Amino acid sequence: MFVARVHSSLAHRAIREMLSRELVDRDKKIGRTGDEVLIPLIDRNIPFDIIRRYDAKVEQSEDRRRSRRGLPFNEVVNRLRSEGVQENQISDLPDKWESLGDVLIIRIPDHLVQKQRQIAAAYAEVLGARTVLRDMGIFGAERVPHMEILFGDDAETVHLENGVRYCFDASKIMFSSGNIDERIRMAGINVRGEKVLDMFAGIGYFSLPVAVYGEPEKIYSCEIRKHSFDYLVRNIRLNDVEDRVIPVLGDNRDFDPPEMVDRIIMGYLKDTHKFIPKAVSHLKSGGIIHYHENCPNELFPRRFVERIRESAGEEWDIEIIFCRNVKSYSPGVSHIVVDVRCSLR
Repeated sequence: MFVARVHSSLAHRAIREMLSRELVDRDKKIGRTGDEVLIPLIDRNIPFDIIRRYDAKVEQSEDRRRSRRGLPFNEVVNRLRSEGVQENQISDLPDKWESLGDVLIIRIPDHLVQKQRQIAAAYAEVLGARTVLRDMGIFGAERVPHMEILFGDDAETVHLENGVRYCFDASKIMFSSGNIDERIRMAGINVRGEKVLDMFAGIGYFSLPVAVYGEPEKIYSCEIRKHSFDYLVRNIRLNDVEDRVIPVLGDNRDFDPPEMVDRIIMGYLKDTHKFIPKAVSHLKSGGIIHYHENCPNELFPRRFVERIRESAGEEWDIEIIFCRNVKSYSPGVSHIVVDVRCSLR
């Protein structure tokens, strides 16, 4: 098999990014030799930006197969088995989970609810979590998570991703690990000296990586929800970017930046096209919009082109410079992102 050899200091970030880009062979074990970590690959040909960012070296290595349910899960099973949990219940324990800082999120089947706190305590002990939440789904247009605290006292955490710190309450605020690749991509975009408007900032999902790595002159970060805005303000301080990020509380349609901007981030998924006229009214000619929406797969990218041409108006020339599916949203529908350059005729 082929592996990517990465220094251990970079391994966590490399593994997260490579998993999100579906480069890692999940049926093989991650190895270690000295100060380096060996990440098993699906294919030896990995993107050059991965090689450059993590100084990765691709080489052949001995095959290390593993069971689908790895060591941490086995430890959970053994602990619960020793506590008297029955085998027919053991077989339905979740073998996947999400770690956000020191908060762990798991899905527990309804028929195990009577033992859910005992189960949560076992996962917390094995995985070193301070709090364990039961994921009961995402509801509403605002994608609000419905969580129940099973272990611990509160769900506020600081999650470190790609060198950026995000503080938030994981029981109330959505933080999608499926968007990690897009957050990392935004961190790598050259915005040096630019003025940026983030119309849907949330807790700083895109504003923070752009501010930390991109060297913009300033970012106006708009957020309408007070709860998310408060975390945005905290995260700006936490990442030491107060000199670059200006938080704005309220509806972005009511905010007019004091100057035209070079770049606009539209990281919203519901009726995003309705905000395009407002966006282009603040965009310099030749500026770029990073546009997100949910789109039926068979209409991508055609629907976006039609929508932005209709919404922006005939005075704008539109050039798509990047587009891709970020992740599946629902059957037949994907969260998509399109980078478009808008120039006045």
